[in-house]
Formats: sequence, C-alpha cells, structure tokens
Amino acid sequence: MEYINFIFIGILFCAVSAISAQSLEEARALYNEGGTAMSESDLETAVQKFNECIEMCAVLYEEEESIEAEELMFTVQQNVPKLYLQISQQKAQEKDYNGSLENAIRAKESANEIGNEDIASKASDLMVKIYYSFGLSNYKAKKPDEALANLDNAIEQDENYFKAHYLKVVILKDKGDNEALIAATKDVVNASGKNDETREKTISFTANYFYNEGVKAKQASEYDKAVKYINTSLEFNAENPDSYYLLVTIYNSQEKWDKTIAAGKEGLKCTGESDKVKFYYELGNAYYGNGDNTSACEAYKKAAVGDYEEYAKYQMEHVVKCE
Repeated sequence: MEYINFIFIGILFCAVSAISAQSLEEARALYNEGGTAMSESDLETAVQKFNECIEMCAVLYEEEESIEAEELMFTVQQNVPKLYLQISQQKAQEKDYNGSLENAIRAKESANEIGNEDIASKASDLMVKIYYSFGLSNYKAKKPDEALANLDNAIEQDENYFKAHYLKVVILKDKGDNEALIAATKDVVNASGKNDETREKTISFTANYFYNEGVKAKQASEYDKAVKYINTSLEFNAENPDSYYLLVTIYNSQEKWDKTIAAGKEGLKCTGESDKVKFYYELGNAYYGNGDNTSACEAYKKAAVGDYEEYAKYQMEHVVKCE
C-alpha cells in the first residue's frame, strides 16, 4: 500500500512539473509575442502580451516558487512602464486625450512598482498637461466644478504647475467663493517653486481682487467688510500703499485712532515720497484725535506740501494751534 502511494505521489509530482514547465513555456511565448508586437510598433498588443506574461509568471512563482518565472516576470516588468508612456504620447498626438491620460496613469503606476523614477516623472508631467487641458476646456464650456476637479488633479501631480493654480483662482473668483479663493492662493504662496512669473501673477490677482472689493465696500459704507477685504489683500501684497491708505481713511472716519496710526506707519514704509503727504495728513488727524498734539503738529508740517498744504496749515494754525 505504501509502495502504491509512493508511485501515486511520484506520478502527481511529474504531472505538476509538466504543467509548470508548460505554463512557463506559455509565459515565454507571451513574452516573445510582446517583443514581436513591439518591433512592429503595435504597442497596445505588446503591452497586453507582456501583462499576460507577468500575470502568469506571478501565479507560477506564488504557487510553485518558480525562480525562472520570477526572473522572467522581472525582465518583462521593465518594459511595461515605457510602453504605457509611449502609448500615452501617441494618443496625445492623435488628440485622444482620455486614452492618453489613462495610459499615462498606468505608466506612472507601473513605473512606481519597479522604482523607475524617470518614467514615473515623465508620465506625471504628461498627466499634468492633460488635466490642465481638460480644466481649460471645461472652464471655456462654463463647467466650473468640472474644471476645478481637473485643475486639482493637475496640482496634485505638480504643485508648481502655476498655470493650473492661476486658472483655479480665476474660477473661484467668478464663483464668488472667497474662502476657497483665499485657501487656493495660500497654496500658491506655500508651494516650493519660487520666482515664477505665473506664480506671482496668481498671488497678485487675488490681492487686487480683494483690494477692489474693499473699495466697493467702502463706497457702500460697509466699513467692517471693507476692512476685512483690505486686510485679506494685504496678506498677499503687504507692500501696496493704496491698501494702507484705504485702511487709514476708514479707521479715521471711525475714530479708531490707534489703528489709523498703525496702518499709516506701515503705509509710509512702502509709499513714494510724493504720496507720503496724504499719509502724514491723515496721521496728523489721528494723532490729534488721540490727544497727541505734538505728534499731530509734526505730521501736519510734513503734510503741508502741494495739494495738502492749505488743509495742513489750517489744522496747525486753527485746530491744533501748533507753535
């Protein structure tokens, strides 16, 4: 009985070995078919055959620990990322952008699996451009939410692709989503890329938008809202004298003397000589309102130039009575 069992086990082992050898030959055949397809520039068939080969080798290695299958699998895996990238580039040239994106994603994933940073980077660059193209198309088609999703995907691939950031803040401004606009602009400020013209353009866009909103709010006598807008603008452009002057005039009208003085001092730091007189005049009013006549007189003296000369002198002679 034991002898019979031994014979049975031996027969079973031989059968398994035969199946294993046959499967390995099938995997090699798939590899060769993929190579032939590559030489004929049939890239999609090539990558299909290579993937079938990889799957078969993976099963052989997992179930039977076939070293030959593992070696073949590793060999074939080296070809797959580049093939996906070539297919993606080919489809982009054919203007099949969905197909291009799909294969770029596969190229990056397969490249990451084998640690091929060069292919992964090239695939990511291609994905960024495709996502941005989709975002721009959806923006022009008046589909802002779809466009924002596309642009977020582009930025996820490359935080320094500032064209995507710029279009994103434009869309958020159009939607009136100020909180999201602020957050998106802060992402640009915090991005690792520096000295990029589009980066600075994006930050300036947001700063100017909130400055203009502040002007409109002030004209509507909505002073608290105006102050909020201007302070937001200053977060992104802390050297805009117009923003500080707007704050100075609002705070003075509200008799918030300390805030006027603080904003005026900051404004003087970034204002040209010819425009400083208007700050000095407002500072004179704030110092006087705050009970600091000495500082008020000093400020009015500096303001007594050009268009402000008559007003400053009147304050000095008839209101503060400077010596």
